[in-house]
Amino acid sequence: MVVVALALGVLVGITTGIADRIFGGPDPKTIATSSLESMRAENRLTVFAARYVSVVTSQVQRFGGLVNAQRTLILPGDVRYELDLSKLEPKDVTWDGSSRTLTVRLPEVDVAGPDID
Repeated sequence: MVVVALALGVLVGITTGIADRIFGGPDPKTIATSSLESMRAENRLTVFAARYVSVVTSQVQRFGGLVNAQRTLILPGDVRYELDLSKLEPKDVTWDGSSRTLTVRLPEVDVAGPDID
């Protein structure tokens, strides 16, 4: 029983590969369309993110230097550069069947709004 199932699996695998070679494989439009839909579903892609800390210190002297005051301000913040994948259009995604290459023209990178703690 196991041998029959294994032989049937090998036969299906071989015939599927032969059928793809004979009939040319998947439709290029289907590849490009399904790739576009999956990228749009992601919506936003973060291409770079960093956390920075800015430290600023100020000193004040009064009464001829008899009284000194010092203040330190620590400002942590995040920066993110993102791609809005919902801006992709069908013309931005092309499939080259001869080289089996999917080309995607990406939208401009957006700087996400400031995130200061």
